[in-house]
Amino acid sequence: MELRLTDRGLMLRVKEAYPEDVGKGRVRISREAFSLLNLSLGDAILIQKRGRTVATVWHLPVKTNEKDVIMMDGDLRRNAGVGINEFVFITVSYTHLTLPTN
Repeated sequence: MELRLTDRGLMLRVKEAYPEDVGKGRVRISREAFSLLNLSLGDAILIQKRGRTVATVWHLPVKTNEKDVIMMDGDLRRNAGVGINEFVFITVSYTHLTLPTN
């Protein structure tokens, strides 16, 4: 399927995470999706459906031919309010860190 960028973000189909990614707050997306959103490895993204969550982003393996996939674990899916084979919207998450002044 072709990548679709909407006013809500990039639309991707959810698949199960690799066992080594479970519990690490990590998702995997295609290199084409990385490029479309101008992401770098380890950037934070906002994932939305019926809920919302934030995760760090990693590459799908090169051998994966699906461009419209996001691999997420159960905790991230639950927080985003989405199930396997449903679609989510992702956007770049801009986080701001405020350091205390002494």
